Amino acid sequence: IAGKDARRNDDAAMVGMNAYSVSPGLFETLGVPLLNGEDFGKRHENGDPVTVLNETAARKLFGGANPVGMMLGGLDRPYRVIGVVSDFKSSTLGAPASAGMFVLQAQQDSSLAMFGTYIVIRAAGDPWPYLSRVREEIRSLDARLAILDAKTWSRHRGQAMLMPRLAAGIVVLCGAMGFLIASIGLYGVVRYA
Repeated sequence: IAGKDARRNDDAAMVGMNAYSVSPGLFETLGVPLLNGEDFGKRHENGDPVTVLNETAARKLFGGANPVGMMLGGLDRPYRVIGVVSDFKSSTLGAPASAGMFVLQAQQDSSLAMFGTYIVIRAAGDPWPYLSRVREEIRSLDARLAILDAKTWSRHRGQAMLMPRLAAGIVVLCGAMGFLIASIGLYGVVRYA
């Protein structure tokens, strides 16, 4: 999605960004700090289109100016910025933070959910006992919805670290093989001498 500062008409104001359709309470659930403005609330769901930007998007679009209250254009309709949250990883752990805008799911059609919907639950203690109740609640809302996967945050993080760990393991293995071959070669030279 390309958003732009609605005050400017030049192409330099265009910024490519990821768009996320979310529900109120996401940032609190994930522990993402609100840096400026306000978070989504129930009162926003039936009002004018609003968005929350991450730090990177706010900086790219508005520079050092406070973006709260500004309009974001270049989309299907203009959005009023109500808040700015801290950058956080949303794709890969090694990638730098990318510009992101968050819009209320209640204000959107289903097009932003074409890659599926993620439900994030914060639990005190072990989260697994809540899983069956969550599945029942989802099925009571729509029995046709497929629940593909459920995992804890530590498991999710572990899966995200799988490729870097695998790459590190391969590098260590290659280094150990090189050391072993060099040692055998050095032993052969010393023995021959």
